[in-house]
Amino acid sequence: MKSWLIILLLLGCTLPSFSQAKIFLQIEEIGNDNYIRLVLGDKMRFQSDDMPDLWKDARITKLMPEKSLVILDNGYYKPDQILAYRYTNRGMTIFGGSLLTFSTTWFVFGGLARDMDTQDVIIGMTSAGIGALFSFILNKKTVKFGKKNHLRIMDVRMTVP
Repeated sequence: MKSWLIILLLLGCTLPSFSQAKIFLQIEEIGNDNYIRLVLGDKMRFQSDDMPDLWKDARITKLMPEKSLVILDNGYYKPDQILAYRYTNRGMTIFGGSLLTFSTTWFVFGGLARDMDTQDVIIGMTSAGIGALFSFILNKKTVKFGKKNHLRIMDVRMTVP
């Protein structure tokens, strides 16, 4: 019984260290507790200072906190060279998709059940328009780095090699 207890204690102490990322990119807003973490293998859409008008897509391949470098599959950058980060707001996408599904259902079952009148068309087209607006336009969030938002490499390993 004691040996099982010792094994469970050892597993309980070591397993959490394997399940968490030790080095990651953190996007934080000053005065706000919310943050975004990007780990190895995550895709990111960003603007850099070499081409500030172009949005680039890349996957994080390595983070080097000792040299303050973010190595992506298309190059490497220092955190202060990345000007903005864009991500998709999943809540807006899901809400817009639900409205588009409602609109389709309204047209299909409304058309099968009876003749469509102008009120039915207005309800269906309005929900389709609002759903498309939420799904394709309002779902993108952009974080610009500067005074209010910061991007930094976090290293929370116990020992640094």
